Amino acid sequence: MGKLKKYINFVKENHKDIDPYGEEDWSEKNLNPIDHIKDIVNKYGGCITMRDLQADASPVYQKWGNEIHLIERLYKNHIEVVTYGGHEYETELDEYNITYEDLKPDIIDEIKNMLDDAIENDTLLILID
Repeated sequence: MGKLKKYINFVKENHKDIDPYGEEDWSEKNLNPIDHIKDIVNKYGGCITMRDLQADASPVYQKWGNEIHLIERLYKNHIEVVTYGGHEYETELDEYNITYEDLKPDIIDEIKNMLDDAIENDTLLILID
């Protein structure tokens, strides 16, 4: 099963009481959160940081032993992950890029919600031309 199908199933299971589109049709087009995220990032200049979103915390991509990998920057075609380690994860160790398709559905949902909330609450720190 593809990641988009998994996301659609995740949304259907976790949001049964909500029909966000006001209709019964849960089409893939309406539920493609990756395209939604990419459109927002593109609209706001091609890069949005967690700081721009005024996020309380960056989404966790993964955690291994004494390292934590956090999603710090969103670009149209990829995401930048920063690895932290050391005492209380205070030391930046590395950074690397991944695609949106590499993310688990719950992380995609978290990012989408963060973007939507920042736009709805007018707290996004980036101005559009």
